[in-house]
Amino acid sequence: MRDDAAGSDEAAVLVVVVATVGRLSAVETLGSTTVICTDKTGTLTENRMRVTQLWLPGAGYDTTTTTTVDDTRAKALAATAAACTTAQPPTEAQTAGSGDPTELALLRLAEELHVAVTPAGRDAARRAVLHFDAHLKRMSTVNKDAGTLVIRTKGALETVLPCCDQVLDPQGRLQPLDDGIRLDLQHTLDRYAARGLRVLAVAARTLDHGQHVPTDRQQAESGLTLLGLVAMVDPPRAGVAAAHRAGIRIHVITGDYGPTAAEIARQVGLGHEGRRIVAGDELDRLTDSELDTILVGGDEIVFARVSPEAKLRICEALRAQGETVAMTGDGPQHPYAAEPGRPAPGSRCRRSCRFRPCRTTGLPRCPPTSAARSAGRQRPRRSATYRRPGHPPR
Repeated sequence: MRDDAAGSDEAAVLVVVVATVGRLSAVETLGSTTVICTDKTGTLTENRMRVTQLWLPGAGYDTTTTTTVDDTRAKALAATAAACTTAQPPTEAQTAGSGDPTELALLRLAEELHVAVTPAGRDAARRAVLHFDAHLKRMSTVNKDAGTLVIRTKGALETVLPCCDQVLDPQGRLQPLDDGIRLDLQHTLDRYAARGLRVLAVAARTLDHGQHVPTDRQQAESGLTLLGLVAMVDPPRAGVAAAHRAGIRIHVITGDYGPTAAEIARQVGLGHEGRRIVAGDELDRLTDSELDTILVGGDEIVFARVSPEAKLRICEALRAQGETVAMTGDGPQHPYAAEPGRPAPGSRCRRSCRFRPCRTTGLPRCPPTSAARSAGRQRPRRSATYRRPGHPPR
């Protein structure tokens, strides 16, 4: 006879799983998963960012070994990156801080270089925020510093660089952004990526006196001065490759730079040396049949710089091939596990979805509740405390 304590533990685990997943059929689907499509940051890694490298025109710094950095350009780079954030640093009440871990690392860097940016001062000086865009891969802020409007931008190098036309030389003077600097930037990016570091470019522009806050993003993010690069480490998560023992393939689908994602995948035991990297622009040019050809093999692929829509396209292509796909990570679309030949759980909402697009999946709309019933899923009973949106409690 089974030990009562062991039986209670198993029952408790079952309750937790069902409460988390929502229904037993979803647990069955997860158990039959054949392919996992995973994000990189926070899934393959621990989401604990720390800045380790700084690149400046004609100089570079390792913040893990350098105790003091006297370069005023490095301090300006750290202060600019920290000012272009919305995160809240750690406090006594909230020791871990809140917000994006990348931004928390930038705030920590500014503090280490003695140019700390306080959230209160940052927010009080802010006049506009151009939030991070998954397609543009960058964000910008407009702050008023000492009576002058300053635009600050941070993001992927390949999207920030076209917005810049000059840099600061070692003497702090402005000089044109020429081909030699561009080549040095690309070599530096590849060198950092080969170590699995996440790289951000930081740029800024001071508006002339009397200019107003730009209302157009293209106008705001132009004529910038590239201040430098910030590279940060995010420790790889242990145990990721254990899924291989169950015969599950793992594709990495990320918005990060391809070689960085490939190195992290190697560190956690995914894929093989020389694994294929498909960039977002290449993926957008692929026809459905070409995408099917790439996915039909047994290789584990890194899809880099992809949009949320492209992530969903990859998963749907795998499902069409008869795979049972689990999606993990963040993004506008809700992570889901879907059985081949059946609608994804998001298309069978708990109630007839009145939102456009659906808040559960990000899909344009969901089928009516009758479709859910025909798929074998019953509409749950309303609890005594349930109330319809816009209606008072019963």
